[in-house]
Amino acid sequence: MLSALLTKVYVPQRIALNPKTWQCITSQHKGCIQYIPQANNSTDTSHQTLYETWFNKDSPPIWCAQQVLETGHDITHLPWWASIVMTTVVLRGGVTLPLAVYQNYIMAKVELLQPQIKGFAVKLKQFLKDKAKKENWHENRVKRVFSVQMKTAVKNFYIRDNCHPFKATILIWVQLPMWICLSFALRNMTGAFPGKLAQDLGVLVPALTSEGTLWFPDLTQPDPYWILPIMLGLTNLMVIEMHALRPTKPSKFQRRVTIFLRCLSVAMVPIAASLPTAMSLYWTVSSVFGLGQNLLLKSPKFRRISRIPKIHGESATPYRDMVNSAKDKVLRTNRRKDTVTSTQSKGNS
Repeated sequence: MLSALLTKVYVPQRIALNPKTWQCITSQHKGCIQYIPQANNSTDTSHQTLYETWFNKDSPPIWCAQQVLETGHDITHLPWWASIVMTTVVLRGGVTLPLAVYQNYIMAKVELLQPQIKGFAVKLKQFLKDKAKKENWHENRVKRVFSVQMKTAVKNFYIRDNCHPFKATILIWVQLPMWICLSFALRNMTGAFPGKLAQDLGVLVPALTSEGTLWFPDLTQPDPYWILPIMLGLTNLMVIEMHALRPTKPSKFQRRVTIFLRCLSVAMVPIAASLPTAMSLYWTVSSVFGLGQNLLLKSPKFRRISRIPKIHGESATPYRDMVNSAKDKVLRTNRRKDTVTSTQSKGNS
């Protein structure tokens, strides 16, 4: 009788749940199931928070993301764990990889423009210096005219070569919303609403409870061994450290950003460990693809195939250079530690 009542009240018409499925769900969520008959299914959203309004199952972006995931599963007939992996790879390869190539293309063209911009700045400075002597201009006026003329010239350079730096930010404007929407869609599909599990079994996709693999057979439960969360943290750290291996000395701001991203990568491990495996699987696969994408974009052969202009200082052996830079960084760190230790030993003696 309870099964019939729950099916009547909470299950959307597009999801047909048989008694065995409900028996599986009720056994997994024992203790929460008793509150379901009292849940309020009213469509009144006057008391919903902004968080609930934007990221619930009826939000258009989240709904579209869920349709993408379910369509991929329906077309391929793969188990859900493989479907999530496949959908992630297809979206990253079909959407973010081309945008990353375009980003590198724009950045390369901007870098190639810098000698022309610097040359124009030298000529403009000399021209204004001579003009100031002839017409007795004040120094502040010279600076003001120089600033205005340089801004106009740089803008014209960017227009001429169609490479405004803002175009290089298109990747983050697409990748971040896509990541957020897919993450919340998976959260909704696993019923993982914090503090509201009893009210959300109606949006749960039942197959997720049995179509995992290896050590995570149930995709609605957290990873019991923290394997995926730890892989996620390590992969993110590898991406950050790869970007930190710059040939030039980083600025103070760049060092602070790197430290912040390292801390964020470490913090993501316990967060992913507390969420359903479906989400941590998606995050891990996405991060692994991102690592491969960054390595691929360093290949001179791939850059030429993608028509990314060759820039000054581009290495013909980028992977070997990264390994050598990493070794040098470790050696410098060890020398610094040895210096500190020896200094402390002398001070104690």
